[in-house]
Amino acid sequence: MNLEQARQRRTLAGKLAALFIILMLAALFEGLAAKFRQPFNEYEVLPGYLENINGPLPEGVQDLQDLNYSSNSKYLQVSFTETHRGFWLGGSMWRGKLRVSPLTPPGTYTLMVRSKHGVSDKPPLLFHIVVYPNSLSLQKNSRSFIQRYLGVSPWAMAGLFLALFGLALGVVFSLAGKIEKLMAQSGQAEIYKVEKLETGYAIAFGLGTKHGVNPGDQVAVFDPEGNKVGTARIERSSAQDSVGFVTLSRDIKPGYLVSRHQ
Repeated sequence: MNLEQARQRRTLAGKLAALFIILMLAALFEGLAAKFRQPFNEYEVLPGYLENINGPLPEGVQDLQDLNYSSNSKYLQVSFTETHRGFWLGGSMWRGKLRVSPLTPPGTYTLMVRSKHGVSDKPPLLFHIVVYPNSLSLQKNSRSFIQRYLGVSPWAMAGLFLALFGLALGVVFSLAGKIEKLMAQSGQAEIYKVEKLETGYAIAFGLGTKHGVNPGDQVAVFDPEGNKVGTARIERSSAQDSVGFVTLSRDIKPGYLVSRHQ
């Protein structure tokens, strides 16, 4: 792989990384939009499902033992597991498990959770339990377009694009290291640090004594388009890096290039 090929591949990998992060955010947004379109008291399930269920504690209820539920289907059962504070609206809430019998016919059922003692004047919250006959029917009625048409959870899709983004980013960094080595072999390097001084700029770049650059030498400075903008005098060098001084009235920025060849 030559320098030009490495640069082209790094550019492609960078574009792919940007695309993957955009697709990840789009999948997350679509999943959240579908979640907000779903009424909080509606659950879509299949026969044989065990579903997490959540709701507000009725007034006067202090313990899970004081809760009771009723449903218009004998195939739905609720077991209460814990109480907690609501994340969005605050207040005391309960968590539980909704068990849907494998024998449950498709349809929409209701379920109410109330206090055993009936101490509240407010009507109990009514849950709607929508039972679909099979997975395909559940998928086709999903509020998520990704789930509906691709059969994949938007959260899983977002995770996939995140993994691809990480892979593309790794390729970008790997190629950046390759480009740096290839440039150094040809006596070139990118300026990675620029300090504005009263009479010019101090620049740091990845060429050192290992590459034949020593204090007192001069290197040419080029802008990203390849136009020569000046000459820098090397002030100090290590094996891998050097710091030089260049007198210029125009700005020099990280990303400009230096070359041993004038």
